[in-house]
Amino acid sequence: MKKQKINALANDIVEFSPIIKKSFIENVMQFKDKGISNHQFFCILILRKSGPLTMSTLADAMNVSKQQLTRIVDELVKSDIVERYTDSTNRRLVFAQLSAIGEARAKVLDENVQNRAAEVLGDLSDADIEKAVESVKCLVGLCKKISTKNPPSKKVVIDD
Repeated sequence: MKKQKINALANDIVEFSPIIKKSFIENVMQFKDKGISNHQFFCILILRKSGPLTMSTLADAMNVSKQQLTRIVDELVKSDIVERYTDSTNRRLVFAQLSAIGEARAKVLDENVQNRAAEVLGDLSDADIEKAVESVKCLVGLCKKISTKNPPSKKVVIDD
């Protein structure tokens, strides 16, 4: 019985992923600045919400490798959007934070995301919104629980 429920859940998650991408994420992403990649966009929004983060913590939050994050942050540093600094007590800790220019751009991006989300979700009833809020909170909590217990395994390539 548990295996059947797990299989059904896995199927629902696979079905949900492209639906949420098409119905919400792509709608919101159209408001990101031209010249900013999707990864850079999410990096900016994460730093806006959290404040300075170590590069390792930021890589984990974005679900990218430290090497990928270094390239992402390098581009944002070149654009004066992000600043990188080393902890004064532990030189191995490197932090990233938004610059003043980055804060201003992040504020506009965040407002655009919020406005677009309101447009996309505005036709839902109060009851549907409440259900969605609770469901998303539950899913996020479960995903965090799963990801801490089960780090990603090696990618499996399926030949056609």
